Amino acid sequence: MHGTRLYGTLFAPADRDLSGLVLPAVVITPASGGGDESMYHWAARDLAGHGYIAVTVDPQGVGRSPGTAPAQDLNNYADATVSALDFLLSARNPLHAHVDRARLGAAGHSLSARALSWQQGEDVRLRAIVAWDNLSSTRHGDRGTPSQGGLGGALFSGELMRPNAPVAPRVPAMGQASDDPGTGASDPERKKFAYEHWRRAGIGTMQLVMRDLPHEAWAQYATQGSAADSLRLQRLAHLTRAWFDLWLREDDAALTRLTSRRVLGEDAAAVYSATFRSALYLPSLGIDCPDLFAEGCLRSD
Repeated sequence: MHGTRLYGTLFAPADRDLSGLVLPAVVITPASGGGDESMYHWAARDLAGHGYIAVTVDPQGVGRSPGTAPAQDLNNYADATVSALDFLLSARNPLHAHVDRARLGAAGHSLSARALSWQQGEDVRLRAIVAWDNLSSTRHGDRGTPSQGGLGGALFSGELMRPNAPVAPRVPAMGQASDDPGTGASDPERKKFAYEHWRRAGIGTMQLVMRDLPHEAWAQYATQGSAADSLRLQRLAHLTRAWFDLWLREDDAALTRLTSRRVLGEDAAAVYSATFRSALYLPSLGIDCPDLFAEGCLRSD
């Protein structure tokens, strides 16, 4: 945005000869309100450790990126994804020869998740996305996002003076959401608003609502070093990577991981919310599970 140079960190497989290899690549952008790219190295390291190239990036005026863009501005966060994709495919990236241009994805948290929900309909380079709390059906958010959409959602993302608009589902999208009830504690479908938007468009989508996780859980703070914190991030990384493996690698085993009754050894019922429904829609595979825990949706290992 406005020619500002952005700060980011590039990740690639370690101890592996990349000669002749082209790998899928993923851009990761942070939450607003004090988040920065370093808080998402957990996801980038996991992807790189499993054969991806990844880049985490701070939008203008965030973290170590200079600039004077408003702290809460959806366009600024969307621009960071575009800029990072440009970098990955340019000669400025020392690994650009190893990036597969046909297998690009992106993940983002909070405001970045909403910006990414919009940007996937604009940037034809993207092939799959993961929105960490949460996928959104409009620029101003919706009832499944933490801001609940409406006036509050517009204000939160610097969209107050911009008209709302529906996003255009174009690529397979996973939403991961907190089970913080917000204002919709009595509605088990609350977190699936954008999921249903994707489903109506006939585009593959998955909504996972994580049990007992606050909105901040996808950001790794310096104070979070316990075994429980580590396991939480491992599970989030496991699910995020499975979605990218399914769409950027066409790995059939990824579907098994996404529909397993166990998540890294833990019963799925202890990982996913008991308050809000998780769901999976993959029309190309004949899967339409509005409730992941309904009979025939999850597989026993």
